[in-house]
Formats: sequence, structure tokens, C-alpha cells
Amino acid sequence: MLIEKFNMKPIFLKVLASAALLTLAACAVQPATHADLPQTVKTVAPAAWSVDAPQDSVNARAWWDQFGDPVMHQLVESVLTSNLDVQAAVERVKQAQDIVTQNHAALLPELNASATASDSRQNTPPPLGYVRQAGAGLTASWTPDVFGGERLAVLAAQAQVSGRQSALNEVRLALAANTAAAYIDLRWAQSQLQILNDNEQIRARALKLTQERLHYGLSTQLDVARAQNQLEDLQA
Repeated sequence: MLIEKFNMKPIFLKVLASAALLTLAACAVQPATHADLPQTVKTVAPAAWSVDAPQDSVNARAWWDQFGDPVMHQLVESVLTSNLDVQAAVERVKQAQDIVTQNHAALLPELNASATASDSRQNTPPPLGYVRQAGAGLTASWTPDVFGGERLAVLAAQAQVSGRQSALNEVRLALAANTAAAYIDLRWAQSQLQILNDNEQIRARALKLTQERLHYGLSTQLDVARAQNQLEDLQA
């Protein structure tokens, strides 16, 4: 029984090795299959790829000036100046900028200056008189940023400034867009109202002319009724 156990072990190893070789052979890719791959890549892919980033020629802070309407410009500027959300966003940007300045100051040397002066009367004999003393001192200290923590703090503060500036621009853009859209809708409604008033005047004159033609026998009562209905439909 012991002999059979030792004889089975080499057979099992051979079977396992054969299975591994078959698996590798099945997963292997023949070199001849992709022999033309480099040439295909050269043919399909461009030799150089360059795309210019689109440039915005309109100032994002005053794009509403493109309409050439001074009333719109005044309205948008008034909203952006007096809006509390914009003012709060501006203060947050200033706060972030102050933090950058504060963190950057930690990287610079620290200087301390001091000055003293005294004027005292000497009471011990002799001679009697006043003793004047003065002094000044200057000290400097600098802590190197060995592990880069202070520089990382400056970078984080600068990123915060950029984020808050982007938030401010978003608020300004949204307010300006809403104000401009409301103003355009108002102008459109005023134009439509002017058109209706002009049409009403035209149909009123047409009715009056038809009535005068009826008076001279040039129109019929049906023409007058038709002109009257057209005017009433417009006024409804």
C-alpha cells in the first residue's frame, strides 16, 4: 500500500503539468495573428494630435453689455451690487485670501524689534541729577518647514480661494442671467402689447371708415358688422 502511494505522486505531478501546459497554450496569442498591428496603428492613428482650446471672447463679468441696452446694464449692475448672496460670497473670498496670507507668513522669518527709554532722578549723594537710559534690540527667528506642512497649508488655502472665487462667479452669473432674462421677457411683453394697441387702432379706423362708406352708400350693413366683430375680437 505504501509503494502504491509513492507511485501515484509522480503520475499526479505529470498530469498537473500537462494541464498547465494546455492551459497556457490555449491562452497564448499567436504572433502571426497581430503581425500587421504596427502598420494598422500607423494608418489609423494620426501622426500628431493637437486641438486648440476654445477661447471665450466675451467678458463673463459684463456679457450683458453685448445687448447694447443701458437699462439692462443698469439693472444687472444694481442687482449684483445690492444682492446679499453676492456680498456674502465676496466676503468669503476675502476671508480665504487672508488665510493664504496668514499661512504664507509662517514660511517667512520672524523679526522682533524692541526699544526702551527711561529718565530717573538719582537721589544718592553727590552729585544729584537725572540718569537717562535708552536701548534698542532686534531679534530674528525662522523655523524651517522640514516636512512641508506649511507649504501644503498654503496650497490648500489657495485652492480654497479658487473654489470660493468660482462660487462667487457662479452666483454672479446666475443673478445676471436671471435679471437679463426677466428684462428680455418684459421687453417682449411690451412689444406684444404695442402690437396689440397698433392693431386695435387700425381696426378702429377701419370700422370708422366702413361706417362712413355706409353713410355714402359705398358699403353695406354687413361690412360694418364684420368690422365691428373684428374690433371686438381683438379687444376681448
